[in-house]
Formats: sequence, structure tokens, C-alpha cells
Amino acid sequence: MKQTYSIPGILDFDAEGITNSQGKKIASSCEIAYLCLSGGGPASVYVHNCQSVAAAGYNNRKMTLDVSAAGNDNRIFFNPVEFNLGVTVILNQGAGLNAVLSYGTVTPR
Repeated sequence: MKQTYSIPGILDFDAEGITNSQGKKIASSCEIAYLCLSGGGPASVYVHNCQSVAAAGYNNRKMTLDVSAAGNDNRIFFNPVEFNLGVTVILNQGAGLNAVLSYGTVTPR
């Protein structure tokens, strides 16, 4: 059995100056243990398996996180999800509403 631990990270879209339809690569090739989107209003993000924002598209989208009102969308993976090209996140909706993505990249022990 593979033992792992996660290294936490945070992407604060407003603090980074990321507006709707923009994004950021948050990790190189890795596995993700959890994702949590929170915000002060409606927000959604697309999570892609790709090397850059320019390469993000429908064919490499792994999942969508959505907060329809103030709250959280939590995804905890008992079997971490592999992103062999890297993890790129695109803010679909939520600019100016304090949208924050928390995530954990997995490192083998």
C-alpha cells in the first residue's frame, strides 16, 4: 500500500488578479488529494490536466467545482487523482467574490 501525504496550497483568485475566463497553473505533474473551492458568492472553476492556461480545453478538463452561493465545494479523493501534465485551474465565474481554491498535492513517502 502506498503511503502518501499532501502538501497544501491556496490560490486566491482576487489576490492574484485572476478574472473570469483566466487561470493559473498551480502544480506540475502530480497527484491531487483534495480540492476545495470557497467564495463569498457564486463561483466555479474548471480543473484541467495540461501544462498551461493556453492549453486548457474541454478535452483535458478533469472536473468542475461549483459554489452556487456562499459556501464550499469539497472534493476529497481517497485514491488521489493523477494529473500527468500538470494542474491548471480556470476561473469560470466568481471574480471579485473572494473565490479561493485550496488544494493538496500528493508526495509519496
